[in-house]
Amino acid sequence: MRNVCAASAPSADAIGDNAAMRRLPFPAPRFRGLPAAVLVAALGLAGCASLTTPAGGPGAVAADPGAPRYPAHAAIDIDGRISVRYQQDGKEEGVHGNFAWRQAPGRTVLTLLSPLGQVQAEVEITPSRAVLARPGQPPQAAADVDALLRDALGWPLPVSDLHHWFQGHFYGADGRMASVAPGVTDARYATRQGWTLRYPAWDTEGGNIRPRRIDMERPTEQAGQVVVKLVIDRWQPQEAR
Repeated sequence: MRNVCAASAPSADAIGDNAAMRRLPFPAPRFRGLPAAVLVAALGLAGCASLTTPAGGPGAVAADPGAPRYPAHAAIDIDGRISVRYQQDGKEEGVHGNFAWRQAPGRTVLTLLSPLGQVQAEVEITPSRAVLARPGQPPQAAADVDALLRDALGWPLPVSDLHHWFQGHFYGADGRMASVAPGVTDARYATRQGWTLRYPAWDTEGGNIRPRRIDMERPTEQAGQVVVKLVIDRWQPQEAR
């Protein structure tokens, strides 16, 4: 199969078991007209509705309200890489690329880019709705950013809670906010949306400990077992803007 992303594919040790994904093209049928060789979406986040799928998974641990807590930043910039595995028509599929997260009070934008940096779509979210804009197509609006992105991509991405997960917090299966154990790489955490989280790598540069990589996994009816891996290359809190 042709390697559409070989020009700047992320390293296997940075993404994990990403070698197989580098052999897979982006799934053109799911992007409704987007080029098959690129993967991009841009999203915003402010008061989004959460998913209600039952949480849990084999070996997942429950939320621990007494776990160490991290400072929560209202404004933060994050850049990194993303890889996704899922099933389509009974076949294993995979995509990978880059992402940029720009979080501010009342507005957050997540941009997913191809390895070559092309931006293909943007979703801006207010507390009342999310609007997805893509080149050459009319905007799409929905009250639920997760549903909007799932329908556009063909696989789910839990945008509505990423602002917590990036900072080491999550809503557990019982609906209570908890924090992950800093520096622990083998624990798994069950979330209220049905995703199981792992934090297999941490960044301790500058005396601060922050997630370096976040793995999330969830069974779905639409796309089978979905595995999303995010590698954080830059993590910068900002003054509220």
